Amino acid sequence: MRSICISVIAIFSWAHVFACTTEFVPVCGYWMHSPKTQTFQNQCKMNEAGAKLRHAGSCQDTPNKQTPNPASKSNGK
Repeated sequence: MRSICISVIAIFSWAHVFACTTEFVPVCGYWMHSPKTQTFQNQCKMNEAGAKLRHAGSCQDTPNKQTPNPASKSNGK
């Protein structure tokens, strides 16, 4: 029984072992139920930390997904 328990632990631990590259492709990640964001070196490092992807690039670089609406601009009339 003891050897079965040790084998299961070893297999479980080995399944989570992976190595990330050192390439610098920054991504902004966040943790569920937390307002905290962090810039990670790459997506692999973010996944390793248990964070989720917010957007590509540094967290300081807020992606502009909204295009300006010309109808909403005031033209002075």
